[in-house]
Amino acid sequence: MRLIRLIRKRKRESDKTPKEELIIDEQLIQDLIDFTGLNRDYITKHLNRVENCTYVYEYKVRNPKNDSELDWFYVTSEKYLFANIVHKPWELIDMVRGEKILDYGGGAGTDTFYLTDKGYNVHYFDISITQREFVKFRKNKYKLDNLTIIEPFFNSKFDPINCITETYDGILVRSLLEHIPYYPKLVERLISKLNEHGIIYEASKFSKSEKDPMHISEKESLEEILKSHRMKLIYQKGIHRCWEKLT
Repeated sequence: MRLIRLIRKRKRESDKTPKEELIIDEQLIQDLIDFTGLNRDYITKHLNRVENCTYVYEYKVRNPKNDSELDWFYVTSEKYLFANIVHKPWELIDMVRGEKILDYGGGAGTDTFYLTDKGYNVHYFDISITQREFVKFRKNKYKLDNLTIIEPFFNSKFDPINCITETYDGILVRSLLEHIPYYPKLVERLISKLNEHGIIYEASKFSKSEKDPMHISEKESLEEILKSHRMKLIYQKGIHRCWEKLT
């Protein structure tokens, strides 16, 4: 496997933050080129988040005014594909157990493809058109029969909650809920689709920042929602948590 090293530049010469080194599989970059039809320079510039090639810039330009416009931003964003493609597999990923796993809000598919390589039966979901199509592209290219793509529709309408209709041994919700104003209803739906003793693997950071201005505040305690639905916290490291569904 050939790895490509990319260095993200500092925003300003006066910025003392160390440059961030990205190590990316060459095949992944080639998949981006094949999927998008874009040239390597364009893709590298976005991976390095130079100039205005970031999802934060895109968000500020579009400036969604309500929940529907925020959803539409995530559905149609171009920049999120490049931001999420550089993610490393999640630190909780090797704790996954069971056979059938849902990667909800799976982005560019980092954890999805890691789990399919391990032999899990993985269902991937994301409302992002670009990222979902990229995951479909790679599924077909590499003939991944143990990967299912879920579309965000139910009864012929956009419905990212009720489109989840099957049950799972584990559900991944990585750095997602802080983006979703209706997260209480979503969490309740995901719990209902979790098998007994199944696990929700979750990491949520409910706080806005210059880096993530689209994050929402935690209007309802996520911990209380989970506990009130028979979910027991069995592991925690910082914001990374595992919740088991009790009988």
